[in-house]
Amino acid sequence: MAIYPGANVRLIDPAYLSGRHMAVYNRVNLHVQAGTGSLFGFFNHSGRASSHFWVSYGGTVEQYVDTDLQAEADLDGNDATVSIETEGGTGSTADVDGWTPAQLDALVGLVAWITDVHAIPRKLADNSHSGSESSRGLSWHRLGIDGNFPDLPDIRAGRLQRGGGMYYSSSSGKVCPGGGKIAQIPSILDRVNGGAGTVPPVLPPEPPAGGLALDGQWGPATTRALQELMGTPVDGVISHQWSQPGVNDPGLYAAQWDKTQTGSTLIRAMQDVLGIAADGLCGRDTITALQRRMGTPVDGVISTPHSLMVEEMQRRLNTGDAA
Repeated sequence: MAIYPGANVRLIDPAYLSGRHMAVYNRVNLHVQAGTGSLFGFFNHSGRASSHFWVSYGGTVEQYVDTDLQAEADLDGNDATVSIETEGGTGSTADVDGWTPAQLDALVGLVAWITDVHAIPRKLADNSHSGSESSRGLSWHRLGIDGNFPDLPDIRAGRLQRGGGMYYSSSSGKVCPGGGKIAQIPSILDRVNGGAGTVPPVLPPEPPAGGLALDGQWGPATTRALQELMGTPVDGVISHQWSQPGVNDPGLYAAQWDKTQTGSTLIRAMQDVLGIAADGLCGRDTITALQRRMGTPVDGVISTPHSLMVEEMQRRLNTGDAA
């Protein structure tokens, strides 16, 4: 068992993991969660992609998965990647914000321990090319994500700009962990290697990364992205919904309306995360809980033609790993 001495250890139920041991240790991948608060409750659930660690704004480290075992935050790279989620990724400046000083201190200590214990080279990864030395070292999620990112030599280049490689996510356009944080990664490595930490460069704005349009409309594309995130079947349809005119109808554009009240697997999974009754129906209570979680005005209604709640949900889906 490999447990970080500086962590609050909160191992998720093994039933929610693949149970596979790491095949090899090639990289440490840095992520941002697109939200706030511990991810233990989110990960400790069936069908959720987990990370080994999480670091709070204040520098608290939580360990969810023994690093002898695979976590599931990096898709094709899971068998060779130690993953670190970080608190953040919220608000309109999510893609330019950096990690807090306390997070940076915690990441330096954690990355130093992981690379030492698992003999991962203390260098920057250049890409996500499978089996290549160039993909080993301190890495970040975007190296395995497609999107309209800057071209090399900009450090914010993504998978396509770096010549392909493994996918760390199947969702195109995810900016994780964000341009401001990516700019800090060389400084983290410098400190891990005993340096004082380089000053991150001032980078120009990134082009739109792609992904979901921020149109505030809960349609099939937004539904598919949510289904991928929640680990439910992906078809772009919110099945078996009960129409409540002026509340969810017509605002829930991806809904399949009927009178069975069977509910949707996706909505049920979202209700579990929200901590409300899980009936699978996206009615006033669910909309109210989502609005509170998204930090938008609370009225229990999916506004049309544009919902601030849905827009924020789309932005989070484009930016990070968790709703």
